[in-house]
Amino acid sequence: MIGSQFVKFNSSPGRLIRSGLFASVVLSTLAISVGLSRAQGVVEKQVSVASSQPANAARLGAKFLQWAPSTRSVSLSINLPLQNTAQLGDYLQRLSNPSDSLYHHYLTGAQFDAQYGPTQADYDQVKSWAASEGLTITREYSSRTVLNVKGSVAAVQSAFGVKIADFVLPNGSVVYSHDRAPQVPQHIGAIISGVLGLTNVSLHRYKHVAYQLPSDHPSAGTGPAGGLAPSDIKTAYNISNLFLSASGLTPLRGDGQSVALYELDTYTPSDIAQYSSQFGFEAPKLTNVNVDGFNSPPGYDQLEVVLDIDMILALAPNAHIYVYQGEDDTSAVTDIYQQIADDYSTTKASIISTSWGDDEASDADAIAPEAVAFAKMEAQGQTVFVAAGDTGAYENGVTLSVNDPASQPGATGVGGTTLTTKSVGGAYDYETGWDTLPLDNPYGPEGGGGGISSVWPKQSWESGVFPSVAYRQVPDVSLNADPANAYDIYIGLFGGWFSVGGTSATAPLWGSFATLANELRAKNGVTTTLGFANPALYTLGESFLYGAFFHDITIGSNGYYPALPGYDMATGWGSFIGDPLLYYLGSDLSTAPLIASFSPGSGPVGTVVTITGLNLSTTTSVRFNGVAAPRFSVSSLNSVTATVPTGASSGPITLTTLHGSAESFGRFTVTRR
Repeated sequence: MIGSQFVKFNSSPGRLIRSGLFASVVLSTLAISVGLSRAQGVVEKQVSVASSQPANAARLGAKFLQWAPSTRSVSLSINLPLQNTAQLGDYLQRLSNPSDSLYHHYLTGAQFDAQYGPTQADYDQVKSWAASEGLTITREYSSRTVLNVKGSVAAVQSAFGVKIADFVLPNGSVVYSHDRAPQVPQHIGAIISGVLGLTNVSLHRYKHVAYQLPSDHPSAGTGPAGGLAPSDIKTAYNISNLFLSASGLTPLRGDGQSVALYELDTYTPSDIAQYSSQFGFEAPKLTNVNVDGFNSPPGYDQLEVVLDIDMILALAPNAHIYVYQGEDDTSAVTDIYQQIADDYSTTKASIISTSWGDDEASDADAIAPEAVAFAKMEAQGQTVFVAAGDTGAYENGVTLSVNDPASQPGATGVGGTTLTTKSVGGAYDYETGWDTLPLDNPYGPEGGGGGISSVWPKQSWESGVFPSVAYRQVPDVSLNADPANAYDIYIGLFGGWFSVGGTSATAPLWGSFATLANELRAKNGVTTTLGFANPALYTLGESFLYGAFFHDITIGSNGYYPALPGYDMATGWGSFIGDPLLYYLGSDLSTAPLIASFSPGSGPVGTVVTITGLNLSTTTSVRFNGVAAPRFSVSSLNSVTATVPTGASSGPITLTTLHGSAESFGRFTVTRR
């Protein structure tokens, strides 16, 4: 349930940067020293600002190569914090509460920037200072939270009081890093929150793809390589081809919807066309958005990009997919999120999926700028799904740790399970926690990411799960990720069709599912998008209707945390039961009726049937396969009883309230006396 205290942003002492907003997590409080401001020619205090930690050569096994040539170009992102964060926290809290007058009253991007973004005066001051230091401004953001600049090594070293060196890693690759915490004049330090790009050592992000092994099941689905095809996913997770909306029975394919994908590589369009053609989809609607000058050919990590696109197409083949592409190991790893948020007024990409990340400690430099972007996304009504990782409870590979950005309070972290179906490509049988031992896998231990954040406090909407845990828990939900039951994709350069798993598949699949929910909302006349999903998902999870919407996974673990009844840190609330959850998320959650179950499931005319669901208190009629029941009564907000009428035949039960109609997922069978 949604609590009264807003705890989205950690307000622990020593972690704040201006206005009590975001954790530095790299440097503690601003350290002040005295130096000379070269721009003004007068003595001015210099202050340290948040950045990536200088590379630890000993820990990395790196060898010093040289001081970076003074004329080499370096690209940086200067980040600025949000304003009025107490008011923002209150607004975001109310935005997800169905009983609040501000429920789903989203802001436009311009409104958010005006109310909570840095001021234009502050932004102009940072631009002026950067130019005075010999740095060239390469991009300005409408949110004013990021300023992209570039300059020679000499200019960057002078501006930030550092020296930059090149190192050789054990694998032979060359990286660069600054040697100390960057410093800027105090008047600039007072209005920026950090700088990214002084090193490329800590900016690397990892994809979460699990590879199918020869020993895995040779044919889990009906796809060309024996993996799961789109129809197999829909069958296993109970997603119909037709849905009842205000306009009648209609297919859901993502029509009129847009999705944004966060990527650090690119893809070959013909590979996506092959996937669409194989499964009878229309030509895919793809738009590439190159961030920070990205212009690289597909590399090894194209596997991630193709998987993400294909999993969106699997359930929502008609959606418009915006593929945001940037270079790994650069400040693009955070700039992409801000650009997705700032572009929303143009793209209308209401669903965002990312399968790239790292453990919170390694990702420390990115946490604050990510949170700024996610706050704007939430305020605009965008929904963010993030892969929770593929190394179980050990995201860093060694100790208990979780993935960033899956642990971000504005994101829905998606974990992994092992799915078993009743037949090849058939109906759902059961799921367990995903945990593959090293002895079974040459790639090392694998499992669904999950555990306890070391950065973010417990959020109000998760206050009902594990009350003794004081910090944010992940994952929030899950889906099949085990490569033994993997998903088929196509990459020509990799030999054609093959199967892969991992939470890199589960995050975009949840994103695709939510895309269908937004499409159904539009067809039901709901004028707002789903928005941040966790408050609604946790409210359902803690309700008596939990089992009608989620597969509760109670077997197995993720290598440390066991799967338990209800919420757990191996699988979250579990996987979706497609149709019921789609109907719920595809309606106005504050008033629309929904039938979750009825009992008994059969009987003759005159049988009293108890109908259970949501928002049933204003029921005006009950029909059994179209025949009105002359006798019915409202038992409670979520329960109605009705008598099977004369003339009724076997079929669905339809219930109408003052706020809409709902149809049961199953059929009531009329029997003879």
